[in-house]
Order: sequence, then C-alpha cells, then structure tokens
Amino acid sequence: MNPVTNFITGSKMGVCNGVNILAKPINFFKEVKGELNKVSWSTRKELLASTILVITVTGILTVFIGIVDLGLSRFLSVVFK
Repeated sequence: MNPVTNFITGSKMGVCNGVNILAKPINFFKEVKGELNKVSWSTRKELLASTILVITVTGILTVFIGIVDLGLSRFLSVVFK
C-alpha cells in the first residue's frame, strides 16, 4: 500500500492510538452540522429590517460626528489663532 492509502484507511502511520486519523475531523463536521440545525435563523424580513436599521443609525452617527468635528475644529482654530 502507498502512503496515501495508509493515511485514508488508517493503516500504519494513519492510525493515531488505534483511531482513524480522519475520524476526528469527520466527527467534528457532523457535530457542527447538528449544531447549525439547532440555530434559530432570522427570517428575510427580520434581516432586511435589521440591515436598514444599522445603515440608518450609521448614517445618523456619521452626520453627528461630522458636525461635532467641524464645530470643534472651528472652535479650536479661533482659540489658537
């Protein structure tokens, strides 16, 4: 048998303490799939509403911080003239 076959079948160097070296990653992905099935996913409507809210709040904060920055920079330019 070649090294690749040994690795895949768990022969010789492909065995780690009597366990197939591919068993752990396969088991991991099975568990991940099981956990993802338990997740409560948002509906399209909820996702769209949340996205619009985030974009709106970001825009409002951007304008607010821009106005505060402009005001402070003008104030400091007058103070330090």
